[in-house]
Amino acid sequence: MTTGLTRPEPGRDSRKRKGSRGIFALRCSATRQVWVEASPNLDGAHNGLMFFLRNGLHRDPLLQAAWRAHGEQAFRWEVLERLDDTLSDAAATELLDARRREWTVKCKGLSIEG
Repeated sequence: MTTGLTRPEPGRDSRKRKGSRGIFALRCSATRQVWVEASPNLDGAHNGLMFFLRNGLHRDPLLQAAWRAHGEQAFRWEVLERLDDTLSDAAATELLDARRREWTVKCKGLSIEG
């Protein structure tokens, strides 16, 4: 029996869909430290960051040490700014870098190195 519906190929929709671009912060309530970074894909950045921290693999030794000392419950992920989806990739890349620097100063944070 044919329903007239077709299933999308696995992974096809995720390849077509662009992630939301923007600036995010990771805040530690125990130390009051703030790490600020930019990403062309906020969801992917969040997932990757959590994976590396949970597995003790993050390249930033200060961030990983704070995570190890205070645990995941002491950290809060926060999107600070989302970029307009209509920006070209080149314009978005340039703007992400500039806005990351501005937010780092505003938050008196550290830029994530990994």
